[in-house]
Amino acid sequence: MTQIKILDRTYTVPKPPPNLDTLKVEIQQRSELVRLGQRPGRREQRVVGHKTSFLFFKGDPIIEEVELSPVRLDEGERLRELEALVLNYDAMIGHLKSSQKAYERFFGELAHGVQQAVEAGTGRVREMEQRRAALDAEAQNVGNEALAARVREMEQRLMRSVRVMAQATLLLLRKIALCEAGLRALAGDHETQQKVLAGLRQQIDLNRRLALLERDIAQFEKDVEAMARVSLQFETYMRDFFGPLQSLLEQVAEVDERFHGAVQEIEDLTRVLLDEGRSDLAMSSGDDRLLDILVKGVLDRDRLGDLLDRVERHDERLEAFDVEMAVGDGSIENALSNVEALVQVRLEPLLELAPAPAESSISVGQGARVDFVIIKPVAFWMGSGDDDPEASDDERPRHEVILTTRFAIQRTPVTQRQWLALMGNNPSCHKGEDRPVESVNWYSALAYCNALSKAEGLDQCYEFKGVEDKAGEGNFKIKEVVFKGLDSGGYRLPTEAEWEYACRAGTTGSRYGALDEIAWYGQPSVSGTHPVGQKKGNSIGLHDTLGNVWEWCWDVYDGEFYKASPERDPVNTPSSSHSGQHRVIRGGSFVNYASSVRAASRVYWSPGYAHYSLGFRCSRSFH
Repeated sequence: MTQIKILDRTYTVPKPPPNLDTLKVEIQQRSELVRLGQRPGRREQRVVGHKTSFLFFKGDPIIEEVELSPVRLDEGERLRELEALVLNYDAMIGHLKSSQKAYERFFGELAHGVQQAVEAGTGRVREMEQRRAALDAEAQNVGNEALAARVREMEQRLMRSVRVMAQATLLLLRKIALCEAGLRALAGDHETQQKVLAGLRQQIDLNRRLALLERDIAQFEKDVEAMARVSLQFETYMRDFFGPLQSLLEQVAEVDERFHGAVQEIEDLTRVLLDEGRSDLAMSSGDDRLLDILVKGVLDRDRLGDLLDRVERHDERLEAFDVEMAVGDGSIENALSNVEALVQVRLEPLLELAPAPAESSISVGQGARVDFVIIKPVAFWMGSGDDDPEASDDERPRHEVILTTRFAIQRTPVTQRQWLALMGNNPSCHKGEDRPVESVNWYSALAYCNALSKAEGLDQCYEFKGVEDKAGEGNFKIKEVVFKGLDSGGYRLPTEAEWEYACRAGTTGSRYGALDEIAWYGQPSVSGTHPVGQKKGNSIGLHDTLGNVWEWCWDVYDGEFYKASPERDPVNTPSSSHSGQHRVIRGGSFVNYASSVRAASRVYWSPGYAHYSLGFRCSRSFH
């Protein structure tokens, strides 16, 4: 299997059918034989003389390559080649049909990825537009016309970015649909801040927030440009990683005239854009009218579907939709809603090809998002075998575990950006928005999980009694923690078993890859934590499960627990939260040698202890 990365998501491209390249070569050669009725002339080397030598000795021979005349085929040979050509095509179609479901699933997952990328983009724009509108109102209140003018200019910039996002989405969706249609044609018969004091302090705060918004808008503009580049270069991804299928689609295009027209239209559009070196996207008149409506109008889903049909038929008579353009107020919110409707309608056939990808994403404010991977019920072998020289006694015996409930676990450790957005402080020693939050004790991790549940409107998993200080500050401690159980719907720390399976992701060795490629661990060149997600992830998309920071689990540590561990959903639940009951930490950190940075390695710390190498990630049960 080959993995490719498109719009910050990794997809697995199905393995090409066996012998496809050989079949392609044979088809090309036999097609020429049948068309021309002759075999190409062979090339052979012949001696045509000798170089002059000393005295009467002959010199070295002079050799030239000679092309012999083509050899004509008689009718019998030509018919046999034609029969062989038919058999080649039958074999090719058979190979593709055998892998059609895998390719359809790939396109479906890609469709889900585009949908989530647009949802993330529209969410970012909505959040920035709320900040811009608040700044606009405050600038008007204080009578600062210069600030008000800058805020209005930002509205225009946001609208331009929305338009480019819509353009990139439309082009990318057309290309995905084109590839999927080619596959069917070939094998199917084929994403307010508080008020400050009046006067000068208010003006300073307005300017500071304006600068932050300008920074965020500039970053979003860069992200949109990157999305546009992906849509322009989609063929490159396909040619580099999709292998023989792209050539086969081109062969289908040569046979199907309408299909060929769609291919040619997109290739011409992309060629013009690349030749002109433009960062924006040019569209056909029909596409341009569609984008005007998306940005300015209000469209219901059925009307949008009709509109898309007209555009795809190159029907330029879109006067009927001028009504929607007049009704719309040209607001950013309307434009975003229309883009989302476009994605839903256009991708509906593709979304049916594959189930929703095993991941989710939520916003926690201040531009911070938390991404999760969803794991289905699974059985796996937990712990280490007797033959593992790095293992400790508390990792044995190796035993089978069954996780009976679907659960989500965070793609990376909780970052400082995510912690700050919810908790309002940053206790970390190694500062950096995208670095793991650390120096948080077990109680603080529970408090964050509850805050995340509250932010998403979910029931909180933990009840606290006797809270001392604030999470992330001072000697934060909770006298009693009541856990509502794995069946509760909110966010929580993973159990030790959930953590180990999520780290292993189906592997059975000490690590899911070469340690230098997957983990920041105790080496002379590693002096602190690093931004999450920089090292290679495991097969389900989790990063930094090994190295960078240790991670808190819910379980009480017991060195003998594996000897009597239940098979189904094992968890060593604390009987109380007294500091004498140590809690499990997993994964190793940047300060540890390789022997501690293993999937089965078990270590424990006091729940009230915070350290600069200790963080956590959240999980949640699904039923």
